[in-house]
Amino acid sequence: MSTLQEGLTQVAAGRAGMLLCRPTAAYHRREDVAFVPVEGVPESALGLVWHREGESAAVRAFARAVTCRGVSLGVARPVA
Repeated sequence: MSTLQEGLTQVAAGRAGMLLCRPTAAYHRREDVAFVPVEGVPESALGLVWHREGESAAVRAFARAVTCRGVSLGVARPVA
């Protein structure tokens, strides 16, 4: 699977299962997929990642903007 929509299609077809955070599940709600709360796992955290060769002034500005708005991203760094 390479996209969230593809994953949800696989779930709807009975070929897969996915673990999503609550906001993602709510945003992508589908009639053919049951979203069941999972207890006992830590709250999810967001992270901002980008390909090492894709770093740009716009990416750095976005990282600064969301951090300044109180969104905790941990350490924003590029990945290979």
